Amino acid sequence: MTCQLSYNRLGDSGPALVILHGLFGSADNWRAVGKALSDRHQVILVDLRNHGQSPHCDDMSYRDMANDVKALCEGLSLNSIIVMGHSMGGKVAMTLASEYPQLVKTLIVVDIAPKGYAPHHQDILAGLKAVQSESPYGSRSQANDILSRFIKEDRVRQFLLKSYVPDLGTGRTWQFNLNAVSEGYMSIAEAPPLNPITIPTYFIRGEQSFYIAEDDIPIIETYFAHYHLISIPNAGHWVHAEQFAQFMQIIDDLLRV
Repeated sequence: MTCQLSYNRLGDSGPALVILHGLFGSADNWRAVGKALSDRHQVILVDLRNHGQSPHCDDMSYRDMANDVKALCEGLSLNSIIVMGHSMGGKVAMTLASEYPQLVKTLIVVDIAPKGYAPHHQDILAGLKAVQSESPYGSRSQANDILSRFIKEDRVRQFLLKSYVPDLGTGRTWQFNLNAVSEGYMSIAEAPPLNPITIPTYFIRGEQSFYIAEDDIPIIETYFAHYHLISIPNAGHWVHAEQFAQFMQIIDDLLRV
C-alpha cells in the first residue's frame, strides 16, 4: 500500500530531479541543494514515508518506499527522471532504479552502499525515545538536554532537533514516526532488493565516512554496470552539508553531462 508523499517543487523547467533524504531527515534538509539547481531543473524535494510532512505508515521496506516515490512521479507526470538519494534515501533510489528502470535515467547515490549495515543507531533511537517519554511536549532545549545523555555529537543532536516541531500549540514532538522507524529499523539497515542496474550511476562519498569503504566496491560492481565513485575530502556522512561548495560543483558537472 502506497503513501501519498509530501513534496516541495523548486523550479518549473528542465529535467526532473527527485531528491530523497536520509533516516530521521526531511525534504527541508536538501532545500539549499534544490534551490541551487532549480534554475535549470524541476527539483522535487520529497518527504519519505514516516518523515517530514508525509503520512505515517507501518511498513518501512525499500520496495514500499520506492513504490511511494513511483506513485508521486506518476501523479506529477514525471518520467525519465534523475533521482538522487542520501543514506536511506540512497537505498530507496537504488530500489526505484532497479524496480522501474524505465522511470530513472540517471542515479546519484550519496554516501551509502548497496549492502546491509550492522545496527548502529541504537543510541540515537534511545535518545529519541527518552525525549518522547520524559518530555513529550517539552522545549527544544529540554529535548537537547535529554539527547545529550545519549548522543555526544552536537551536530547530530541539532540535525535531529530540526524534526522536533510544534504540535497542536501544546509544545513540541518528533515529526517523524518514531515508533514505525524504530520497529522498521532492521529493514532499513538491510541491503536494498536489487536487480542489475545498467543506467549511469554515480556514488558520492565523504572520505571521512565509513558508509562506502573500499571493500564495498565489489558489491557495487555486482549490481551497477556503469558506475563512477567520487570521493570528497574533509567530509563525513553529511557530505552535502559539510562540503557544500565541492558537492554542488560535482553535482553541477554530473548534471551537465
